[in-house]
Amino acid sequence: MKKHPDEDEVHPLHELCPSLTPEQLDQAEDNLQEYVSLALRIYERIRNDKAAYEQFRALTAADKEDTIHPQPEKLPDDSTPLP
Repeated sequence: MKKHPDEDEVHPLHELCPSLTPEQLDQAEDNLQEYVSLALRIYERIRNDKAAYEQFRALTAADKEDTIHPQPEKLPDDSTPLP
């Protein structure tokens, strides 16, 4: 188990995952650090490739229509039969 600066200090992830053991919290912290490192490497690769960055910007543009959470007026009413 990792040593934290203050032995009485609560593990940073304990609030999110209170049922995990100290060893599991340490593993979760390691996994989170690896995930963030990977995400940063992906972003840096995209940022350094002009075509990839333009595609990234187009895909994440604020004015792009939201297809995951359609607007309420686009949802069927309760009387619509399910397929």
